[in-house]
Amino acid sequence: MAYTDAKLPLVRELGTRFARSRDPNDIEGVVRDLHRFVRDSVRYIPDPSYEEISDSQTILENGYGDCDDKARLFVALCRSVGIDSRIRPIFDDEGYFYHVQAEAKWPGSARFRGRNAAAQAQPNGWILCELILKNCELGQAPATMSQSSTGARVLT
Repeated sequence: MAYTDAKLPLVRELGTRFARSRDPNDIEGVVRDLHRFVRDSVRYIPDPSYEEISDSQTILENGYGDCDDKARLFVALCRSVGIDSRIRPIFDDEGYFYHVQAEAKWPGSARFRGRNAAAQAQPNGWILCELILKNCELGQAPATMSQSSTGARVLT
């Protein structure tokens, strides 16, 4: 659905605005900006006891969403400006689905090294995009983030 959402007017307008703010060759910068925008400007609110599905334009208009909403919006924004991206489901050790992240890829992304030593491209060039953890940078795995005194990670 994120691929379809990339054609929605508000999504296209916002994606284009981010892309035009950068040099046309700075695709990494656009991905970084889109990641920060979705991570920091779309408030994380978990679904109630049932799954709610919203399109990316609705998520933008509401200003909030759960992990799958934020991943869907990020992928739609990337795709609206021609950046390869996808949704990444996360499963626990027993194989149960419990979370959604996104990934992005661009020419040269296989050499990506983020600001955090643990932030880097996977061998195939895909870059992890965690969208619900405050200060989780592009390419940074949640497991590498520091935790609060209670052992929790801060949500956006």
